[in-house]
Amino acid sequence: MPLSPSARSVVFSAARAGLARPAAMSVSEWAAAHRRIVAQEAAEPGRWRNERTPYLRGVMDAFNDPRVNRISLMKAERVGGSEAILNILGYIIDRAPGPVLYIYPTEDMAFEINRKRVLPTIKKTPALAGHMTGKAWDARMLDVQLDRMSIAFRGSNAEGKLEALGFKYPIVDELDRCAPNTLEVIAGRGAANPGGKQIEIGTPELEWSGDPEDRTQGIDRSFKQGDRRRLYVPCPHCGNYHQRTFSRVKWIGNLDAKPDYVEESAYFVCPCLRPDGSACEGIIHGHHNQQQLAECAWVPEGYGILPGGIVVSPRGEQIRAAGGVYFSTGNSHASFALHGLYTPFKANPYGYLAREFVTNRGHTTREWLNRRMGEPWSTKGQRVEASRMSVLCGYIGTKRISVADAGAAAPGTPAQAK
Repeated sequence: MPLSPSARSVVFSAARAGLARPAAMSVSEWAAAHRRIVAQEAAEPGRWRNERTPYLRGVMDAFNDPRVNRISLMKAERVGGSEAILNILGYIIDRAPGPVLYIYPTEDMAFEINRKRVLPTIKKTPALAGHMTGKAWDARMLDVQLDRMSIAFRGSNAEGKLEALGFKYPIVDELDRCAPNTLEVIAGRGAANPGGKQIEIGTPELEWSGDPEDRTQGIDRSFKQGDRRRLYVPCPHCGNYHQRTFSRVKWIGNLDAKPDYVEESAYFVCPCLRPDGSACEGIIHGHHNQQQLAECAWVPEGYGILPGGIVVSPRGEQIRAAGGVYFSTGNSHASFALHGLYTPFKANPYGYLAREFVTNRGHTTREWLNRRMGEPWSTKGQRVEASRMSVLCGYIGTKRISVADAGAAAPGTPAQAK
């Protein structure tokens, strides 16, 4: 029976809608529209909100830059980095399908992460659940088969298993705890596929010196091989942008202060200079944190930053970067360093770090530096940076040693990596 003109119109409209390409979206836009954070082991379950962790926009949206084939994130714990990688994975499943190799230090860890986080995220996010086949054997703990792609979860200690797999997107989580040759095994294989990207993330352990003869493998080396982006935030008093360094964290009392009081009273002192050359020295409390993060900006090495979140390239180009947005440097490797002082998941982002520092009697322990601060540990005892020396006098109540801080960039001048 022939269809009436109106019925044909409905059928053709439906067909066109089904064949139409989905609207272009960045990873961060996709996450805001679709991602659901599962309750299990999540600090804040529910719908993903970019405004909660604005700094992750740039990390996620680097994936959409066709010039970028490698992304590295050196981070502290409790800053949301792993959730950002899950957002990238979700985007791949829904918008850019291709085989994924997800590597963790051990196979047991890969098994547990998939069981507790990845599969639950896919099942609870409608845009992803629709890509599951519905077959129980396609959702195994180490291998997940979706309608248009597969995800293989492997431990870095299974080198032969890594070499035998084909993939477009290799993702390495907790790089410093993986086998030393992990990146060598997968080097270039993902990027060799059109549109392929290699992603590395982790809290650092040992510092890489930058010497080609230094065989130290880890996220610090990956970060330094890229364009070295560091996070800057505006002072709520003078408006100038600065990095947060522990040397500018102060509290009432000294190393004998009660840890609970230190955590409550700790604050940050602005390191910036006003236009007239005078020091701002504005007191920045924990309640300013979310306001500052809303205007944060990633600043690559060699770039400067102006008030208003205007990043200035070495060629003098001005880029509006406030809000943690991504912009291209032309480098194929986008690398980011994210310290614990920026976490929005603590009422006082300075206090919990100061508390542990006082509890350790002012000793910069490796655990504190690596996992809480997100900075690598240097094994070169003869080399002490100014920013690390001034950590020893970051409290009130004793005479402060006069050591230059490297945390602030003068407006329009190149930002100095810490």
